[in-house]
Amino acid sequence: MPRRKRGGDLASSAAKRRKQKENRRNETEEEREARLQNQRTRMSTLRSGKAKKEKKIKKQTKKVTSKEFYAYRLMIRDNEVYNHILNTRRLFQQFLVDMYAKIEAERMLYIRLNQKKLRTEEYIHLRDAIVNDGNIDDIGTMVILPSSYIGSPRHMHEYTQDAMTYVRKYGRPDLFITFTCNSSWPEIKEQLKYGQTSMDRHDIIARVFDKTNKIY
Repeated sequence: MPRRKRGGDLASSAAKRRKQKENRRNETEEEREARLQNQRTRMSTLRSGKAKKEKKIKKQTKKVTSKEFYAYRLMIRDNEVYNHILNTRRLFQQFLVDMYAKIEAERMLYIRLNQKKLRTEEYIHLRDAIVNDGNIDDIGTMVILPSSYIGSPRHMHEYTQDAMTYVRKYGRPDLFITFTCNSSWPEIKEQLKYGQTSMDRHDIIARVFDKTNKIY
């Protein structure tokens, strides 16, 4: 059955093409000019749409955040001969702390400058003001940290609500299970450079711990 249908489709397409050729032979000069103009318009529209799409993609990928930039610089690559940042030991750790503080400062600045975009007008400002300092004069000048900001009160409150959902369904927990990391794990030592110890590369310890935690 599929073969017959395919053969019928091919025959129908061939018949349409023959009919189009016959119509083109019999068309007048005005009809021919109108047909060509229609084709040019469609091609122009397609090219314009493609150009806009490429421009939009280029515009989206033009800016790089500090987090993306430093994540790229800190990535371990097999074909890289020497990375000065990853081989400075204690200075590398200080660099991580400083750059993380920079990233957090940029996030806070974005939140402060985009309060309307983050829909903070939906929050209850009066209640927040009373809880924070009780000063009514400060209402409207506060900066609300959304739940998307990790570590904010709303973020932790959502985590608490998620935990209470499990308690409501399964009851109170009976066990408190912890998962620890050993800096002497072979997965950690395999990634160390010559002369380094695990205490020089806390980034490797964090990555290995995160991957191991997800496995178990």
